[in-house]
Amino acid sequence: MPTVIRKTTKAASRTAADAGNAASQTRKGIDRQQVLNAARELCNVRGVDGLSIKDIADRLGIRPPSVYAHFEGLPEIRAELAKAGHYALAHQLRSSAVAQTGASGVIAVAKAYLAFIREQPGLYSAAMQPNASPEARAAAEEWLSVIQKLLESMGLSGEDRIHALRGIRSMVHGFGQLEVIGQFRTRVDRDASFDRMVRAFVNAIGRKT
Repeated sequence: MPTVIRKTTKAASRTAADAGNAASQTRKGIDRQQVLNAARELCNVRGVDGLSIKDIADRLGIRPPSVYAHFEGLPEIRAELAKAGHYALAHQLRSSAVAQTGASGVIAVAKAYLAFIREQPGLYSAAMQPNASPEARAAAEEWLSVIQKLLESMGLSGEDRIHALRGIRSMVHGFGQLEVIGQFRTRVDRDASFDRMVRAFVNAIGRKT
């Protein structure tokens, strides 16, 4: 009986120690944003589906229980990454649209959109996850509104504007994803291909106004 008591005591001590370590690491300055930043960095290397609590903890130099001090688990982290992706894309598109209107503005925003996919492929994939939360859908409106306003400046409204918005999204998303997975293997300039495609599309929707 005394041996059993000693084992139970040791197990309890280990559990208490783990909890103490997590609390100590939290006190040392690891906060929720740092955990999310580490997840974001890993996401761009491994993709949103390649994330794990252990890898996030290892990147921060902490134990996995410390991650759970800030997030309930991977689903919550992925949901936060989705929102972060939408807001980051909105910032990039807004920056590219400064002092821009009409066709030139749409072209500039399309190029900024592609640049975001190239620079932050994992974060973009996180933003495009299915079954988005209401918060993520609201965040998506931040960048969608940038494109919509430029389409309005071209004279597009109603269903024509919706069709054009869908076209731009499909065009940039498709090109970017094909590029990310290495499907463009010839030496022909990819930027030139993208520029031709976008200009042809913008010219086509411009003839509708």
